[in-house]
Amino acid sequence: MRARLILLAALALPLAAAAAPTLRLPSAPGCPVFPTDNPWNRRVDRLPVAPGSK
Repeated sequence: MRARLILLAALALPLAAAAAPTLRLPSAPGCPVFPTDNPWNRRVDRLPVAPGSK
């Protein structure tokens, strides 16, 4: 039974992935998700890593 569920999931995944590009989201030209001065647009690759993080 478990093998059938895994097989079904493996077969359903490509179908779901193939349908994803057909979905169009509305666009707002000239309206970025976050403005350039928003903290979410800052580079983080050179920031220190938290001590408890791997």
